[in-house]
Amino acid sequence: MRPQSCKNKGRRFQQKIASSIIDTFPHLTDNDVRSTSMGAQGEDIQMSPLARQSLPLSIECKCVERLNVWQCLEQAASNAQTHTGATPCLVFSRNRSRAYAVLPWDCVLELYKRAPSASSTSDSSSSGSNCVSTSTMVTENDVTLTKQDRCEEQLLSNVDIDEHTAYKIDTDENISSVPHLVIDHRVRQLVLQLYQLVRSR
Repeated sequence: MRPQSCKNKGRRFQQKIASSIIDTFPHLTDNDVRSTSMGAQGEDIQMSPLARQSLPLSIECKCVERLNVWQCLEQAASNAQTHTGATPCLVFSRNRSRAYAVLPWDCVLELYKRAPSASSTSDSSSSGSNCVSTSTMVTENDVTLTKQDRCEEQLLSNVDIDEHTAYKIDTDENISSVPHLVIDHRVRQLVLQLYQLVRSR
């Protein structure tokens, strides 16, 4: 490939990386993230202080078929020294390939440590809340529910029980013999609805 073609290829890649940063952080503009001219000294992506607060990286871009990773990392590390707190980052690609980034391993671990786990997100979305089922106590002429940080109201709003088919608790009836109930999420919804029926009578 001719030298001019290589420069054009590298310029387009830098512009693509700069645009992706702006797209990811909508509060940034073209003035905050810019692709430097080919052959210029320093970072390939110039970032304003505001941009560096969102993405504290010193970016070196390479779009080549063959890559000397260690040499490019040295260049990225050298550029990062001029920006306090910036982490050197090598972003590279080649023809018909997606872009990849090379970061220090401890930085990768820290990123995933801060990100919410997939399991906790799945549990939260499946239950509709972050509440954990706990014991519910039923005593004579009273129903005492363990505090759930307003989750009861949310649960009630998602459950409909036919009053004619629901089991009705008579507040005049001696129910002190009813044992403590350790119930799951679905049963808790039923008990809460019954509780509301009793209180409304």
